[in-house]
Amino acid sequence: MTLNAGWYRRRTKDALLDVPIPASNGFTTLKRNIGILENSGVEGELYVKVVDRNNWRMSGRLNLAYNQNKVVDLYHTDCLYTSEYDMVPSFEVGKSYDMIYGPVSLGINPMTGLPVFRGADGQEIAATEKLTREDMVALGHSTPPYSGSFFYSVSYGNFDLDVDFYFVFGGKKAYSFSYVREVSDANYNAIKGQVENMWFQEGDENKIYHRPYYSSAAVDNLKLYANSRTVGSSDYLRMSSLSLRYRLPYWLIEKTKNVIQYASVAFQASNLFTLTRYKESDPESGSLVGTQQPVFTLNLSVSF
Repeated sequence: MTLNAGWYRRRTKDALLDVPIPASNGFTTLKRNIGILENSGVEGELYVKVVDRNNWRMSGRLNLAYNQNKVVDLYHTDCLYTSEYDMVPSFEVGKSYDMIYGPVSLGINPMTGLPVFRGADGQEIAATEKLTREDMVALGHSTPPYSGSFFYSVSYGNFDLDVDFYFVFGGKKAYSFSYVREVSDANYNAIKGQVENMWFQEGDENKIYHRPYYSSAAVDNLKLYANSRTVGSSDYLRMSSLSLRYRLPYWLIEKTKNVIQYASVAFQASNLFTLTRYKESDPESGSLVGTQQPVFTLNLSVSF
């Protein structure tokens, strides 16, 4: 058994960040050294050799990493907005610099078919009303703080089997409810259950997706900002790869009169399956574009 562990803490002072300036300067932002950012975490790996015999070997490896990033100081403010019109801060002291911000959703209004949000004062805000900076809350980290992998290997006789899993948890990712919303999206795949759970007429209750058509007044709130209902856990467990190999025995190779020195047949597969609670597409890419697809390979290796 072998155990490796490490700890790190890296603090960046005078970080170069964008700050807003009057547009009369000809530019709207200027880079200044005004921040202190920090990355800290732990990493560990456990390797176990369970069996080590002439014709039978079995081992496993587990590694786990945790990383925390946060804004320690912005020198002259607690929140930094890139422009005076931005609703969501680019950086906030005490929060990670990959934080997702948005309003708290109160669901879909059964009469209008549009989302309803909770304001900073606790009052309801319709999707057609303008949100304020105070209505925005931290919804979660876009980068999962925990990640790791598990590798298992077993060999018996001339057979070798290797299995590799990868997992992440603790992160959030915003859904993209843009599929099959407009004519230009008609060629996209719909989210599973989208039609059954979409509002279509007055009185539709307990719906997840807002009406397919809405006024321009609601566009900003629906498309520019995530909210508590359009952000989900991006945790997942993926079988990264599986490899099964058969090495031709020596007595069979010997019949080639030393022409063939080594030969094997292998079947390899990657991205076989992913277990996740993420409702929409791939939890890693966050969209239907770039989704990891299974890949199967049959390999013949011969050495002369």
